[in-house]
Order: sequence, then C-alpha cells, then structure tokens
Amino acid sequence: MDITLERILYLIPRNPDGKYKHGEKKKLCERIGAPTNIINEWERGTSKSYRNYLYAISDKYNVSVEWLKGETDVKEKPAPKNGDGLSEEERIMLEKFRRISEDERKTLLRIMNGLAEK
Repeated sequence: MDITLERILYLIPRNPDGKYKHGEKKKLCERIGAPTNIINEWERGTSKSYRNYLYAISDKYNVSVEWLKGETDVKEKPAPKNGDGLSEEERIMLEKFRRISEDERKTLLRIMNGLAEK
C-alpha cells in the first residue's frame, strides 16, 4: 500500500479496536463524490482511482495534496494566498481572463452579467 492510500485511510475515523467506525467509509465516498464501495477496491489493490480524488479529499478534509502524496509531513493546507481557494475551473478562467484585452474583458463581463440574470 502506498503512502497516499495510507494517508487517505488515516482520515477515516476508527473505533478503539482499529476497525472503521460504522458508515465512515461510505461517508468519505459521499463527501468526495466517489462510488460508495470504492474504498474496498483501494484496500484490495484492485483500483488506484484514489489518485483522481486527491483535490476533493484535500478540500473536504482540509489537508494538503502534498501531504496526501507523502511529499511533506505538514498535514494542513497552507493559508490561502491571492487567488487560492478557487476551484480548478475558476483558476483556469481567471488565468485566461488575465490574458485577454480590456475590450474583451468588458464584453465577457457583459455576457456573464446576462447569464447571471437568467
């Protein structure tokens, strides 16, 4: 089992005997939008799809992706900087917005205002 999976499983609450608390694996799956039985596949080694959920897990459990990957021992996410805290789609849109001309920005804002009124 790799460190990423170990750290994901660490986030699931357990009983004093080390077994998962009832319903907690399902709760993690629901929080990150994963199929409810996928953790069993991760534990058996038949799926490594947990790699696709790192950002969702990071967001829902307030841990850094770097910690999940084993790149650091600092568990908490760093404090947001200018522009942080945005979704990946928002970051992409912001970066593209920064690259367009002032006239294009005004046009785009008019379009967005029109969409927001619908």
